Amino acid sequence: LEIRDIQPGNWEFRVKALSVLGVSSLWKNTAKEILGLTVPPQALENLTLQTAGGLAILKWNRAADPDVRVGGNIVIRHSKEAEATWSDSYSMDQVSGGEAIAVLPLKPGTYLLRAEDSGGRLGPDV
Repeated sequence: LEIRDIQPGNWEFRVKALSVLGVSSLWKNTAKEILGLTVPPQALENLTLQTAGGLAILKWNRAADPDVRVGGNIVIRHSKEAEATWSDSYSMDQVSGGEAIAVLPLKPGTYLLRAEDSGGRLGPDV
């Protein structure tokens, strides 16, 4: 069974089978919470940094969320602090959510990355 374009929320479903002879099964009931595109993206995984000629080459596993890969972004920030947080860093760049590499100027400090989905929701930073 496939239901398209369902709104997020709590839903109750009820189904039964009907054979070609007209014999039906018992009803099967279930309740599900549909989150869909309202869920923030997952954290990016396996972030690495390589240096080459004054450049920082950042690589990570491609985002797991379809709404990041299509219509989303990878947001990249930097801080001079070793123990940086998202709020004390500044925006350096963003790349398409389908990408898994970025090349930036090499700077001392911390690079922070977050997946941003097509609705503008940010996942956890790495």
